[in-house]
Amino acid sequence: MLGNEGHDYPKKVFREKNFELVFFVYPVWENFIETHSNFLTPIIFNALKHISLKTQKKRTDSIHITFCDNQTIHQLNYDYRNTNKPTNVLSFPAFSQQELEDKEYLFGNYQVFGDIFISYDYCYDEAIKNDKSFDKHTAHMLVHGVLHVFGFDHQDPLEADIMETLEATILKTFNINNPYE
Repeated sequence: MLGNEGHDYPKKVFREKNFELVFFVYPVWENFIETHSNFLTPIIFNALKHISLKTQKKRTDSIHITFCDNQTIHQLNYDYRNTNKPTNVLSFPAFSQQELEDKEYLFGNYQVFGDIFISYDYCYDEAIKNDKSFDKHTAHMLVHGVLHVFGFDHQDPLEADIMETLEATILKTFNINNPYE
């Protein structure tokens, strides 16, 4: 979607049934992804189950996740959100909320639902600052990013409550405490 295929970053694909996660891994993340992909991927697939996404059985759907650095996410945040600073995670949905509700995505042989970018530097600093484990904080940010791809938001208090409750429910399945408490 945002052109990761042209980069030299290692690409890893994880598949469950007819859905795949495509990881693009910057060097700063390589060791972590190598040792934690078995921890992270079930959490992401669990988030997808909570969304109750209807997919086509005869095709593969996916989300692209780029594990990047502060420089990359800073540039994306500036280019797409006009915010001149890095952030922890950015999501770029391929479909609007209306298109998701109308199931417009059901056409074609392969569907990418969106791109997620997550910054190692930013997430690591947040984990240290908030006395959280980096692996659990990363899992939380990935769930947060997945929910954004599928139309969840936190712009108003009601939306935030719905999204945060769902995040906590997903994470609790993996013995990760509610990150909002």
